[in-house]
Amino acid sequence: MLQTPPPNPFYVTVVPEPSHGATIVDVVVASLGLAGALFVAAILLGVVIAVGLILGRRRRSPWAHDVPSITPMTPLARPSTRAR
Repeated sequence: MLQTPPPNPFYVTVVPEPSHGATIVDVVVASLGLAGALFVAAILLGVVIAVGLILGRRRRSPWAHDVPSITPMTPLARPSTRAR
């Protein structure tokens, strides 16, 4: 009769159990890190916008009257100086 050759040996590797899962402390520390990053990004964006507004205001002439006056002493419409 024909005999089958002996099977090749196989090796078993024992996998250790995980040391710990995510605890509440890990979640809180990660969320504070994310909140800190968002806070720094918001501050930087605010500074960039503020600098842009300040530089944009300085480029215009301070005597540019593109906005009508709202003081009660200044008339809104000037009377016509043409003769009728």
